[in-house]
Amino acid sequence: TLSLHDALPICSSYAINNQGTILGTLPKPSPVGASNGSRAARWEPGAPNATELGVLDPDPQAQSGAIGLSINSSGAAVGYVTDAVNIFQPVRWDAGQTTATKLDNLGTPAGSFTDGAAMSINDAGVTVGYARKYSAAGANLGLRAVRWEAGGTAATELGTIANGSGIAQAAAIAMNNAGTAIGFADVQQTAFP
Repeated sequence: TLSLHDALPICSSYAINNQGTILGTLPKPSPVGASNGSRAARWEPGAPNATELGVLDPDPQAQSGAIGLSINSSGAAVGYVTDAVNIFQPVRWDAGQTTATKLDNLGTPAGSFTDGAAMSINDAGVTVGYARKYSAAGANLGLRAVRWEAGGTAATELGTIANGSGIAQAAAIAMNNAGTAIGFADVQQTAFP
């Protein structure tokens, strides 16, 4: 567990569910006192300490980060983890668990990267967020709003607005229990890096 007291200067909370469980972020100190990035954390009601949620790197001392952004009524949470070069990857932490489950993206061409984030999870466990999209030729087409079904990891692209080149930026930011998502879509001339 991580102590809330030790992290007060840079601790953040991002979501709370109806049961009072809080989801946020704490710094991860290294054994020599330096920072090893941030970690997503879950505070249960009445608990003095937070529970650290996992990252994707198997080395617990790796310089990486995790941000928890949304938590549902059962305690399942979503957000993103970062690696040493700060590439975002969408993840889910199942209720009562600390292991991060990587959620799929929309494909990655050889020699490139992909990124994304899970922004919201509803009480049914359906998640929305965004992921980078590439053309069949490997051209970066920008970010797309995506949906991940409950318990699954496959990304489904949601609709967007695009110009003739197919370049656009879109993300789903929030979703209700009926499964209706909101977010943004913007036509771009070039894809953001």
